[in-house]
Amino acid sequence: MKNRDLFHAAIAVAVGLLIGFFLPAQNGLTQEGVIVLAVFVPTLYLWIALGPASWASIAFLAVFIMTGIRTPAQVWAGSLGHPAFMLVLVFMLFDNCLRETGAIKSMSDWFITRKFTRGRPYLFLFMFFASNLVIGLFMQNVALAIMYVALTHKLCTSLGVKKGDSLYTIMMLGTVWGNAVNHIASPIAKSIPNIIIGFADTNLGVTITYTEWLMAGIPFAAVMLGVIMIAVRLYNPDVSALQNFDFDSFKRTPLSLRGKIALLAMAMLFAIIVVPETMYIFGLGNAVTNFMMDVSVTAWAAVLVVVLCLIRVDEKPVLNFANATKELPVALLLFIAVVIFVGAPIGAESAGIIAWVGNIFAPVAEHLPTIGVVALLCLIAIILTNFLASTVVATVIFVMGTALLATPQISPMSMAFVMTGSFAACMGVLIPASTASTALYYGEHIKARDCLKINAMYLAMTLLAIIAMTPLVQAIFRGTA
Repeated sequence: MKNRDLFHAAIAVAVGLLIGFFLPAQNGLTQEGVIVLAVFVPTLYLWIALGPASWASIAFLAVFIMTGIRTPAQVWAGSLGHPAFMLVLVFMLFDNCLRETGAIKSMSDWFITRKFTRGRPYLFLFMFFASNLVIGLFMQNVALAIMYVALTHKLCTSLGVKKGDSLYTIMMLGTVWGNAVNHIASPIAKSIPNIIIGFADTNLGVTITYTEWLMAGIPFAAVMLGVIMIAVRLYNPDVSALQNFDFDSFKRTPLSLRGKIALLAMAMLFAIIVVPETMYIFGLGNAVTNFMMDVSVTAWAAVLVVVLCLIRVDEKPVLNFANATKELPVALLLFIAVVIFVGAPIGAESAGIIAWVGNIFAPVAEHLPTIGVVALLCLIAIILTNFLASTVVATVIFVMGTALLATPQISPMSMAFVMTGSFAACMGVLIPASTASTALYYGEHIKARDCLKINAMYLAMTLLAIIAMTPLVQAIFRGTA
């Protein structure tokens, strides 16, 4: 164990050398593509063996520069200097403010204290899981999971429900499912949607706006809320504790002035994102909306963060910048930076990797209808993402989908898969290692082996829901092309 990192590093080097010397540059793959794979595949191995938040990310950037395929300036600009990376970083700071001021906790309390849920256990569970999905549209996933683990445990304690009880298990598991949905339904404060948006721009020449993503993501979240409730009914927990619970005894957290200002800032940010893009989509753009879009979401989010740092309530800033930066997950940010960067060299025509992948899988895909190819790729994504990092799976599935579905003229179906494939790539809920979020639940609160059957049913229904979403996403791109 003392030499664990060195052991895996040696394996990674060996894998890279084998690819570099023995993978032939043929069937569409060029020598540049061989070099890219010789660097990326060992890094992928290290992410699996050591976890995404490891030294492998910074090693990849250094080694890739040494290949000479990109200049140092291009590597840094496409990773740590990429707008998507900066956006994720700024959103993490903003997310810290929402949590620290109690704004998010207040929103969750509002959902679960509605009078119409009293005496209606499944309606209460519906509102509880809905709160997780709605709040998750604006929060980073690990932060959301931390909050909902604590909230669910507090609720169950108030109900007299303990670990091992069916109600405790399904309430925890339902938020695991919701967290997976939130990972992809909204691009706000999320890494994967921003990475995929960057891939589409770099490799397909197509711009996906935040509004377009939300036009698909919000309906997807609504459909998945239905799937969650069906899974809850199939699990059939003992809900008697909810039947007679005195909700007046559950104390809501009063929202401070700092929290109200943070919520107002969140509403303003959402409006800044959605209103100009919506006006542009429907041909109502003007000089003001065009300026707001040209400046970019990243800049507006950064401005709001600065404003929150300057506003003081009771001699305390709404956003404490020093404390917020201390909580930034640096290793995770480096991982995100690499994944953002790697899409360009992998998708480059000069590398031929996409053509190579397409030639390998074409014999299988050519016998299937287009929707069948989408379904097969989504199935592969759902299986892989339960054992690999969702970000890595989303990258791999994007490359496979681009190879099999992209044509010289990008079709609404190929663009629909850019989203639906990434939806499937984020459904890691099966084991503790599926995502950083699931690790917070399994073991301490629920046992993975006790949930295998219901998780399998949930994933099967999720695959059907994602395939059913494809026509809607096609219509979005057909209407906004």
